[in-house]
Amino acid sequence: MYIRFVSGLANSRTGFNLTWISSCLETFKSDSGIIQTPASTGVSRECVFIIEQPSGYFVQLEFLGFHLGSDGDHCKKAFVEVRDGGFQGSPLLGQRYCGNKLPPVLPSSQNMMWIRYVTDGSDPKTGFRANYTTTKITCDRVVLRADRGTFTSLLYPNNYPDMMNCSWEIKAEPNHVIELTFDTFMLEGPGQCPYDWVEIHDGATLLGKFCGSTGPNVVKSSSNTVTVTFRTDSIISDKGFTANYIAYDPFSDELTSQPELYPYGKDKGDDRVYDKHDKVRRLRLKVGFPVGNKLCRNLYIANKGLVSFGKRDFGKHFKLNKSRPMICTYNSDINAPGRNGGLYFQLYETDGEVLRKASSQIQEFTEHKEYSASLVLVVTWDHVTHLESPNPASEQATVQLALISDGRRSFGVVYYKRGEMNWPDLKNRPLIIGFSDGQEDHEPVYSPYCNTSEAFTGMDKIKGNTGRLGMWVYTIGDKSSPDKQCRDWRKRNSAKKKDRLVGFSRLPDCPCNSRFLWGNWRFSHSRDGNNVRCFRMTVGKSRQLAPYGKECCYAWNRGQWSSFGQFISDPPHAGSATAFNPAFWSLQSDYQREDRQAHDVCCYNTTKDGFCKAFYRLRPVGKCSSRIPFSFCE
Repeated sequence: MYIRFVSGLANSRTGFNLTWISSCLETFKSDSGIIQTPASTGVSRECVFIIEQPSGYFVQLEFLGFHLGSDGDHCKKAFVEVRDGGFQGSPLLGQRYCGNKLPPVLPSSQNMMWIRYVTDGSDPKTGFRANYTTTKITCDRVVLRADRGTFTSLLYPNNYPDMMNCSWEIKAEPNHVIELTFDTFMLEGPGQCPYDWVEIHDGATLLGKFCGSTGPNVVKSSSNTVTVTFRTDSIISDKGFTANYIAYDPFSDELTSQPELYPYGKDKGDDRVYDKHDKVRRLRLKVGFPVGNKLCRNLYIANKGLVSFGKRDFGKHFKLNKSRPMICTYNSDINAPGRNGGLYFQLYETDGEVLRKASSQIQEFTEHKEYSASLVLVVTWDHVTHLESPNPASEQATVQLALISDGRRSFGVVYYKRGEMNWPDLKNRPLIIGFSDGQEDHEPVYSPYCNTSEAFTGMDKIKGNTGRLGMWVYTIGDKSSPDKQCRDWRKRNSAKKKDRLVGFSRLPDCPCNSRFLWGNWRFSHSRDGNNVRCFRMTVGKSRQLAPYGKECCYAWNRGQWSSFGQFISDPPHAGSATAFNPAFWSLQSDYQREDRQAHDVCCYNTTKDGFCKAFYRLRPVGKCSSRIPFSFCE
């Protein structure tokens, strides 16, 4: 580099101050080799090493020597960062490393690796030496014959490789079936799954093709063979999946036995409902309980074997009311609790063991495989008798209801305790079992065992809709709580905050005024509202910024010309970085869910301003720029 400075005789000015950094760039294409930083010359230096291999191979980097300043200075003087791909915007492997401790062995998920080394030149010993090797990615057909097991996509929890065709065949014993569950599922998507996808076959029957972040529900086969096929394309990858399976005999007694009831009784700290046989106890829930499409805060527990929501019901009419939400577990003429029995209840919001039990049951017996209970109300009618029972000392029944909620979806789990359903056959008397969500356009759901001999004498011997004896699950409600939705989004996205902030730092600044965007093809008009006009980043010069995007928003109230067109930097109307750029068709669904809808829920629908602030911490606004011409970072 040659710099020439010329001054005239007429006038003088302050001049200029110049700083520089020595840079180097090297590409490695052999299948293995040594990477070593150049000797320190006492000046700042930045070097980039790119390892490029043929498609179908991945790279593994092992550090042999490492001396990069001190990790106590937060990697300010010297550091190295390694990225999974061939660009600076590729995902970071591990973290930014410095100090004298050797970093771990770092594997890529594709055929390229990008390494950046930076030093301020203050330490002449600074540098590293590393060895890289390449391995051909293979994904042979795997046959799994054990009764239970777990398998994952290649390289999990790192991103899966490109151009993969993998399969797992689960073979059980004859007359056995297989239950397959995906614990995590994060693939490129969405739509008809043209890019990366998982296919599941039950024997020769195709059960479905899946992609994106919504995996299959629990898969229960009808044959003794399940095949999982996983294919990927050559562009964008994600974490992949983890799956577990169990093979079993569907007629085994072990699989139909009743699980243990929730804890109950005075010695467990339960409250008790006393007095008359038609007594009702009101319970107020501050957070509410989803019932149908509403959020109910008042629950009424009745001696007569039911719980009603919103409005009190004594259960005297022995029928489900379509306009009144209620769940009848064993609604009949139950006698007042005696010395040996009682109506007990307890609300659990912090008891980890009870919440885990409830979460596990909903995950096992419904399609909600990531359900996490935040509230459980356990109601137990313990050793209760019928008013017309000729032998109340021996003709008793124990029924338990667990009302479970995660703040959005709610369920009722009903137990008819094994060996303790001993009422006489009073089929000429009413006994109601079922549920009504209180919506006029929905008919109440009655159990087929209402008013039958089986209901009076043997509900514990009947296999419920869970497949277990004397155990039933009812879907109670699905009322979306914006606060809950925003908390879930924040929890889901916080795990990726560090890597995403690095990617966001590569995005261009927004222009400080919308007029700078006129004629600039790199941004396009995206939406209007609240006297705001927003523009979003298009594809740009290359895919090196993918999958990230950006939205810039401006004041658009023509009645206030002083601020018209000015960049908005404050919540809730400011634009922000986006984790997914909708300019890529394959990312549009993820953008709507994780960026656009998440912003609207957290900033417009929640009960506290803190939710919106939390959104912008994970999707920063960034600065604006007055530089013209406006362009992307190279």
